[in-house]
Amino acid sequence: MTTPRDTTPEQAAQMAPNQFDLAQIDEGHVEVDLTPAGKVVRWVGVATMFFFLITFIEIIGDGFKGATGGQAEQLFAFAENPFVGLIIGILATTLIQSSSTTTSIIVGLVAGGLPVSIAVPMVMGANIGTTVTNTLASLGTVGQKSPSVVRLLLPRFTTSST
Repeated sequence: MTTPRDTTPEQAAQMAPNQFDLAQIDEGHVEVDLTPAGKVVRWVGVATMFFFLITFIEIIGDGFKGATGGQAEQLFAFAENPFVGLIIGILATTLIQSSSTTTSIIVGLVAGGLPVSIAVPMVMGANIGTTVTNTLASLGTVGQKSPSVVRLLLPRFTTSST
């Protein structure tokens, strides 16, 4: 057994307790076993981030109310047809290439007065619009003679490890 005098600074650093009781399992993998104080700190952090999320959504909603003059419903009256709302969501996501951004904008509009009945098809369109990007990318590779992913990965799944 080593005494404190026999240990190197590196060994002492490994033996020193820390707030989160980290135990090195594997190269690059760490198992976290939180102490009670660490659990409290983590939950306070989660509650704080949730508070900021709600606060920022309210600020964005107030910004949209100011930008639309409180008339978001009249501004998007043309999208009362769910199919039109779906197309708007698809087009918006296709143009900005981010369904998360489109959805965030729609959430801000709802906070600013856009009816949920108009917003739901737009969010669905944003999710559908995500597939437009990979469809366009895959159509761009149709004429190429590169091997398919299945042919590249097939030997890994069919070889036995005996």
